[in-house]
Order: sequence, then C-alpha cells, then structure tokens
Amino acid sequence: MGICRYEGNVVIPGQFHIAKEFNSRDYVVVMKDGYYGVINKKGETIVPFEYHNMLYCGLYDNNYIIVHKYLKRGVINLKNEIVIPIKYDHIFQYGPNIFRVKVSKKYGLINDKGETVVPIIYDSIDRMGYNNGIYRLRLDNKYGLFNINGKDTGLIYDYIVRTGDKLIRVQLDDKWGFLNRNFEEAIPAIYERAWDFEDNFALVKEDGEWYFLFYMSEEEKQEQKEKMKEHSWLYKLSSKLFNSFNNYTKIPVKEQITNRSLLGEHMSHFVRTKKG
Repeated sequence: MGICRYEGNVVIPGQFHIAKEFNSRDYVVVMKDGYYGVINKKGETIVPFEYHNMLYCGLYDNNYIIVHKYLKRGVINLKNEIVIPIKYDHIFQYGPNIFRVKVSKKYGLINDKGETVVPIIYDSIDRMGYNNGIYRLRLDNKYGLFNINGKDTGLIYDYIVRTGDKLIRVQLDDKWGFLNRNFEEAIPAIYERAWDFEDNFALVKEDGEWYFLFYMSEEEKQEQKEKMKEHSWLYKLSSKLFNSFNNYTKIPVKEQITNRSLLGEHMSHFVRTKKG
C-alpha cells in the first residue's frame, strides 16, 4: 500500500500493509512488517516502527498518539517521547490533557504529565458532555460527579443520567431531582419520575400526577430581561413573570391539556411524546 494525491500522482510508493489517512498535521500512521509508526507526506519516518498499534488523537492540537505495546497502552508525542507510561490495559483521551485509563477492571483519570486526577478505583467513568470537564463516577452501584477543577459530589446518588445540557438529572433515595453544573441542587429530588429539560421544560411525576417544570436560572432570567428592555411593555411583563417564581415552577399536565394556550401547542405534543 502506498499514498497518492487525489489527482492520482504517487507521493509515497507502496510499501505499507496499513496506512491511516493523513490529517491536518500532515502525518499518517502506517504499519510495516507488523509494526506501526508515523511518517510525513515526504515518506520520512517521524515515529519509528516499534508499536503493535496506534491511534492518533487528532481531535486536539497536541499531537498525542495512543500506542499499544505488548498488550499495554500508553501515550507518546510525535518526537516519540513518552507522555503517559505504556502500562495500562486501556486508555482513551477525554480532553486536551485528560485521559481515562483502566487497570484490570478499574478506571481512573490521569493528565498528560502522568499525574493522577481521579484514582484508578472506579467501576466506570463517563464523560458527561464533550469537553465540559464533568465526569460521572460509579463504584459499587453508587454514582457521583467530578469536575476537572477537583470539585466532586461524593458517591451519594442511586443514578446519574448523562443526557441533558441544562441540568443534570440525579436519583437519590429512589426520587429524582436536578443539579446545576456547579453540582448545586437546582430542583430537589422529590419526584417519582423525571425527564430531561427541553427548552426550559421537563416532565415530572409527583404523587401519581404528572407536571411540567419550567426552569430558568438567575443568569438566564437576567439575559432574557436584557433582551426585552427594548420593548417596554414586554419588559414589564417579563419582569413580572420572572420574579413570580424561584427559578422553577410546577404546572399540572391536566391544566395544560385543557388549556393549550398556557404553554403552547408544542407542549401538548411534548406530553404525548413523553407519555408514549
């Protein structure tokens, strides 16, 4: 296998068993005689052919490469310098400088200096969103949250749902509630059932009855007020509305069904969708 341009001109003659695509950095991972290395577009060897597999971490601008050697994983850079020792059973990049690692059946987080960020003691670690620095930890069927600044909730929750970009849905003592991104209680865990927020609304069940929760943080309320200022009558209305509840208010689903103008036609569709 060799490499050629789109016009068909051969750039590097066929000599490799595997050649993974060039990326914006103009490097390519190739395999030769059973070993992986990295070459540039001139065919010059950048990383020697000494690894059993390679995964170029092209999502981040730091030129890190996850390498496999004798069934162990680690991280190197394009100078073939070891960033993270090749001693882990599994490794995955979770951010520009953060990696999830596995030893035996336990997971942890380390940075690109080889320092432990989260001890390798957890049954699972999941990223809560793309590059937002929040992670879900699980140990012995208990869940907690950790952010990259070192703040954590402790393993106190029965379950934490990964979806939802406004609030984090958590289960505590078989009841559902919501945390904000600072791990503060935004809505108490008092509901039998709960869905994630969509456009400031979530569907919840309390004492056998279904309700809509309308949630807006203090920052969102202030932002909306600023937008309304150019329309004086709307600003007065919005100010009255925003000051009428403490971040969230509960609206019975039955009331919405009998009075669709309360939240709009789309919310009736929301009820049908969520209730199946």
